[in-house]
Amino acid sequence: MDMKYILYSKVHTTKEAGNTWTFKFQPVTKDDTSKTEFSVMTKDPFTDMGAMDLPQSIGDIITLSTQTKNVQGTLPKGKKEAVD
Repeated sequence: MDMKYILYSKVHTTKEAGNTWTFKFQPVTKDDTSKTEFSVMTKDPFTDMGAMDLPQSIGDIITLSTQTKNVQGTLPKGKKEAVD
């Protein structure tokens, strides 16, 4: 399934611990806006956003492709190792 997201917010925060950038994406179609939204927080937007091929300009649109759900194993009672 492919969904288009638009970068609608970019916030730069400066604190004693350093700088933080928050990029917020929401679906382009109005039907999908209530379903999902995601944000990326980073201290180095040029390196991190570039490594993920994500835009940094408000209004830029990306296409997010998803595949079938991953299968997760459960832990048997009394054991801490994951089941293959």
